[in-house]
Amino acid sequence: MFSFNKTTEWLKAKTEEKEKQLLEQSRRQVARMQREFIERQKLKLLKERLQKEEAARKKRLNAKIQQANSILFWGLMQTEDQVEKGLEGMSKSEQTDCLKAQLRFRKNVLEQKSTDSKIFNFSVQDSDKTRRQLTVSELKDNVLKLIVDTEGWRKMKNQLKGTDWLTKK
Repeated sequence: MFSFNKTTEWLKAKTEEKEKQLLEQSRRQVARMQREFIERQKLKLLKERLQKEEAARKKRLNAKIQQANSILFWGLMQTEDQVEKGLEGMSKSEQTDCLKAQLRFRKNVLEQKSTDSKIFNFSVQDSDKTRRQLTVSELKDNVLKLIVDTEGWRKMKNQLKGTDWLTKK
């Protein structure tokens, strides 16, 4: 670019003092321009990161909405009796879909925790290192374990209601 726009010829046409002044001014501007470029790059990266975070947040929100819609379709099963009655008359694939929806909703929307870290899994690795899908009865057992955990929490909460939780009086 320096040779294409004949910068050297233009600079040589200036007086020696003017040439020194222009070169010094250019050197000072380079540092400022570099800082501005770095700032623009930082802003660009920050904007990209914020866009990615926003896209990830929207994706998580859409997943929760989809899981909530699934629970609206199947109904939230909160007792063992509701599980038994809810699964009656369903085909095996419907039972599987319903139980998976229960597990997803409890994990991702209700953020229910369990001491068994594998309770929310839909498959298991067998001894021969192959993965297999959990059966309807295994999924049902996992949902029932989560319900029992929740019922235990509710009973403890009701016992503490009206009492000082620290002294239990």
